Amino acid sequence: MTFPALITVGWHQYSDGASDAYGEVTPVYTPPLNQPGTTVYVIGIAPRSTAHVPISGHDRIVTDKTMYANVGCPIGTYDYVDLPEGAQYLVEGIGEDWSQGPFSPMVAGVEYQLRRITG
Repeated sequence: MTFPALITVGWHQYSDGASDAYGEVTPVYTPPLNQPGTTVYVIGIAPRSTAHVPISGHDRIVTDKTMYANVGCPIGTYDYVDLPEGAQYLVEGIGEDWSQGPFSPMVAGVEYQLRRITG
């Protein structure tokens, strides 16, 4: 069973760029992060947590969300998504595919963990 994917997000696909003098890879995003992302439809976005993290010299706010999509969604690790609220979130880890569980095919989808750090 697939759920209606009615929420629009912008997708910025990560790829490895050139290495710098220290051997660190410079990330490249398509389209670039300062442009609107490629349109992708998802099922839902849920709040997970928000934390104030005081670090010497600056304060940080860490916001985590969970995004749900249908199986086959192209979003991957290190990609960024533009959420309808207007903020960009990093996709952390690999999308968790729920299509192989005991409730499949009744419940099939992919769960993504998102993170935004401001401050």
